[in-house]
Amino acid sequence: YKMISEFTWPNHDLPSDKEAVKRLLQGCGFEHDVAYGKTKVFIRTPRTIFSLEEQRAEMVKRIVLFLQKV
Repeated sequence: YKMISEFTWPNHDLPSDKEAVKRLLQGCGFEHDVAYGKTKVFIRTPRTIFSLEEQRAEMVKRIVLFLQKV
């Protein structure tokens, strides 16, 4: 999902990957709907996953279109 956040695309400059994931979810407004484990992110509601997937699908279309133009 890194492509849906300006903080994580194409590469993040945060101190850790965990911080990058937190920033991505905060940017999307989902920080209240997640819990962080040591190596996993637990998302509480399916609505959050559907929203992330929709945003990702839209960005994939944009990236593919950009690459085709180049």
